[in-house]
Amino acid sequence: MENRNIMLLTMAFMALIVGAGLISVVAQEGLDKTTKIYVGNETFDLATARLADGGLNSTVQIAITNVPTGWKTTACPITSFVLRNQSGNLAMTLGTDYYFTTSTGLINLSNEGAMNSTGAGSNTSAVDYYYCADDYLVAGWNRTIIDLVPGFFALALMGVSIGLFYTVMKNEGLLGQI
Repeated sequence: MENRNIMLLTMAFMALIVGAGLISVVAQEGLDKTTKIYVGNETFDLATARLADGGLNSTVQIAITNVPTGWKTTACPITSFVLRNQSGNLAMTLGTDYYFTTSTGLINLSNEGAMNSTGAGSNTSAVDYYYCADDYLVAGWNRTIIDLVPGFFALALMGVSIGLFYTVMKNEGLLGQI
């Protein structure tokens, strides 16, 4: 085997090794740009909304941690919002127990029995929701194209490697023997 073929084989194996290492990075970066972030069991304190009798002041607004700002207020509001009571196992009813504005991330609690618990730890409730990261791609076609990139990267990697292996086999005269 001549030096040129050894160099081509080395390049083919290096392309496979480096490409295999990069493909997971490319896929993860694409996933980060196309997937909303899930927040589960975020807790907040109801003490500021409590009245002296244990009821709730429905005019007090409580903000979630990841409040939408800028372009996210209209293009990517909060989705799949669920508020649970103080015990953490009962989902409250939107429009009855609380009101939530998806574009601002603000919660208004209603003065209903479900949220009016005066026991120990009664001022802590939890929410689950999805929000958009700052670099989230809003347009559906953008997300589709980015999701296709790792597959095309793998096909290109495979094409380069097959091409280099084919060249070595051709140079060594192995193709006519198959």
